[in-house]
Amino acid sequence: MFADWHDCEKMIRQDEAESVSKEEIPRYARGIVNCILYQRSRGNEISLITEDEALIPFLEKWGIKKMAGVDVDSASSIALEKYRQGLKAYEAQKRDSDRKPSAKPKSLWAPAT
Repeated sequence: MFADWHDCEKMIRQDEAESVSKEEIPRYARGIVNCILYQRSRGNEISLITEDEALIPFLEKWGIKKMAGVDVDSASSIALEKYRQGLKAYEAQKRDSDRKPSAKPKSLWAPAT
């Protein structure tokens, strides 16, 4: 977390005309917003899973991505299916590479000298 709220205010989106004071944000949400902004300053992008109508306008002021529970279910289903397809392809490739060659390798015939 940032030690000072002013660091959070510096990260507000440019199209927002005014900064948001600490007192405007519900107390329970200040730490959440602060942590997300701190992580963003470190190069980590985080989405918040929420359906809290009081919190969403503040997230939008900073451009913090939000997801609903239904979106998480959908995204996780897609990721799981992609993982299964990748695993299936990997196992097929491994199975093909583990097969032993035919009984005797073929060589070119050359006349005796």
